[in-house]
Amino acid sequence: MDAKAYVNVSLQPQVSPVLDPSVIAAPSKQSFRNVRKYARKVVKRALPLVIAGFVYPPLAIVYLATGVYEVLRHGRDLGETAHRFFLINGGLTWSLSPLNTVIDIISLPFVNEKIYKLNDLPNAYQAEIL
Repeated sequence: MDAKAYVNVSLQPQVSPVLDPSVIAAPSKQSFRNVRKYARKVVKRALPLVIAGFVYPPLAIVYLATGVYEVLRHGRDLGETAHRFFLINGGLTWSLSPLNTVIDIISLPFVNEKIYKLNDLPNAYQAEIL
């Protein structure tokens, strides 16, 4: 006789603990406070841009475009960078973004490669390193 191991498998459908309605709790007051606090922060940061957009729309477009350029320039983790740029660091970083963009355009022939090889450096620097 052939000895086979049989697995005891239940034929009853299993409900995932994630989808189980008894596991889901009602939102607490603290979570509503956090959402409200975050919404106030977003409105407070966006209000100057909205006011500038009503008064002089090209100014708002320039600030929004340069802000998006600053975020895209970093190249990785765009969501976190956008959150940090527009909401956390906010005012001063965003208000100086047009100046930073102009400086990037002026220094356009000298693009930052972020990682340099030894051959990219001038000969005097190569000799100093070697």
